[in-house]
Amino acid sequence: MFDKKSIPEITITPAKSGDFSITKEGNSYFLHKNDAQLMQLNIKSLRENKEQYACYDLAYGDVLITGLGFGMLATWLAAKPEVTSVRVIEFSQEVIDLFTSSNPVSDKITIELGDAKIYATNDKFDCIFLDHFPDHS
Repeated sequence: MFDKKSIPEITITPAKSGDFSITKEGNSYFLHKNDAQLMQLNIKSLRENKEQYACYDLAYGDVLITGLGFGMLATWLAAKPEVTSVRVIEFSQEVIDLFTSSNPVSDKITIELGDAKIYATNDKFDCIFLDHFPDHS
């Protein structure tokens, strides 16, 4: 069952890095690439957290995630005792910079710059969650 207390705090700071920017309007934060909105996070309704709860509920062991976004899912999974490690494949260094400039990164999290469409590894994962924008726009 979704428990609001299980969500670790992340810091989202309005900022710009390259073509990417984070803005805030009311209770919502937005991630844009140029003028295209990629993500929204409403900190009051927690709608986005509830949408990703299935990932949190299922996660255990070594986890692979495609797409960092605001870092919410990676941070949340890393806080779960049953999760050993979280590897995030993120296409944009700017998105990585926006997250890491405002948040400490758990020792359980590794963020790799790469394209999920062509990512290959011999590593094994217990859970894989696809959460990226296939066209990167």
